[in-house]
Amino acid sequence: MRRSEGSSTALACRPQPAYRPAYRHQYRPFSREGVRVKGRLPEAVLVLVATIWGGTFLATRVALDGIGPFTLLFLRFALGALIVGAFIRKRPTGEEVQGALLVAIVTAIAIGSQTVGLRTVESGRAAFLTALYVPLVPLLQGPLTGRRPTAGMIAGAALAFLGLVALSSEGGLSIRFGLGESLMLVGALASALQIILVGRYASSGNAPALTAVQLGGVAMLALSGAATEGMYATQTGLMLAAGLGIFGTAGALFAMNWAQRTVSPSRATLIYALEPVWAALFGALAGERLGAWGAAGGGLVVAGALVGEFLPDREVAAA
Repeated sequence: MRRSEGSSTALACRPQPAYRPAYRHQYRPFSREGVRVKGRLPEAVLVLVATIWGGTFLATRVALDGIGPFTLLFLRFALGALIVGAFIRKRPTGEEVQGALLVAIVTAIAIGSQTVGLRTVESGRAAFLTALYVPLVPLLQGPLTGRRPTAGMIAGAALAFLGLVALSSEGGLSIRFGLGESLMLVGALASALQIILVGRYASSGNAPALTAVQLGGVAMLALSGAATEGMYATQTGLMLAAGLGIFGTAGALFAMNWAQRTVSPSRATLIYALEPVWAALFGALAGERLGAWGAAGGGLVVAGALVGEFLPDREVAAA
C-alpha cells in the first residue's frame, strides 16, 4: 500500500502534506538542485504515481487471497529496501539509524493495520479512510509544537470527520464500522505520526540511506509477524508482492523524486489527492460497490485534506 512533499510513505507509501517544507528532504533523496524539466511530463509522472498508489489498495486486497498480510509486507518492503539501498553513497550515523528505526516502527504499525484491514474493507473505502491522515497531521503536531490550530486545520478536520461518518453509514442512521474500519483508522493515525517523525529526522541530507533503513526496518518487523502466520504464498500472491515492492514502493519513490524537482507543492498536493479516487475507481472496475454514502464520504475526506492545505494559515485565537 501504502504518503506531496515527502506514503502512505521516504517510504513512498503516502505523500506528505504540503504545509511542511522541511519534509521535502524525505521524498527528494535523489534530487539535484537546479534541474528543470519543461512541459507537463513531471505532472504526468505524479499523476502516474498517484494512480499506482491508488491501485495498490486493490492489488493488496487481491494478493491477500494468496499470501499472508505480514508475508506480503515483508516481501514488499525487503525488495524496496534492496532497490533503494543500491543508491546509498554515504553510511548513516548511529543517531540517524536510531531515528530511521523509530520511523520504521510507526510505519510498520500504519501499513500493517491497513494491510490487515484490507481483508474485510473494500479498497475504495480503505483508501478514503487512510486519507484521514492528512488533516490529522497538523492537529497532532500542534500540541507538540505549541502552535494553535489554524482555521484551515479545523475546517479540514471537520469535513474529514463528516466524511468518516458518511463512509461508516449504510444509508440513513445505519452505521457499519467493524474491525477492518477500526484498523484503517489506526493506520491513518500512525501515518500522521510517521509524517511528524519524518519531519524531525529527515534533515540530515542522507535520505537514501535513511530510506533503506526504514524500509528494511519495516521488512524485519513484518518478518516477525509472518513467522506467526506460516509464511504461505501462492504464485499470484508472490507476483503481486513483487509488483508492490518494485512499482508501489521503490519505483514510485524514484518517479516522485524526479518529478517533484519542478512541480510546485500546491499542485503536487492536488495531484496526490486523486489517490483515493483512483483506488475507488479501480475497486469499482473490480466489482466493489462504494455506494452513494461512501462516495459522499470520500469526497468530504478529500475536501477536508485540500481545505486544510489551502486555506490561509490564520491561527484561531485562544479562548
